[in-house]
Amino acid sequence: MQAKQEKPHSMLHDIKIARPCGARWDLMNGNDQVRHCRSCKLNVYNISNLTRTAAENLIAKHEGKLCVRLYRRKDGTVVTRDCPAGLYIGKLPLWLVPVFIFAVQAFLHLARDFIYQSQQGNVFGYQPPSDVAMVGNVQPDGASDNA
Repeated sequence: MQAKQEKPHSMLHDIKIARPCGARWDLMNGNDQVRHCRSCKLNVYNISNLTRTAAENLIAKHEGKLCVRLYRRKDGTVVTRDCPAGLYIGKLPLWLVPVFIFAVQAFLHLARDFIYQSQQGNVFGYQPPSDVAMVGNVQPDGASDNA
């Protein structure tokens, strides 16, 4: 049995934010990686949208003196873009929640109707005529029973 390999220590694990800022990311000017904060007049870097290597290089370049936006898991790991299980669900727009709920309800309603109709023999609006017997051997047209 092989020993479990440990992940190399990342400087991201040691990040401490002394005084978290209350400025809202969505009100800052910039892009998904860096935005400018009007309150503190600094650029704020979104660590979660960078790879681990890029985030570590950025911190080293600025000697740790920069503002960052980050997400930290319960185990203390800082989430970066190349994390296998990042924050994809957390990045979904909030308006998708009711759309998803509506879609599930519509699907369940249609599935219930389809099951009910199939039990009644009326799938997709087709119902065989009730006055015609449809049981017996099939014979081609013109064939007689005497053959």
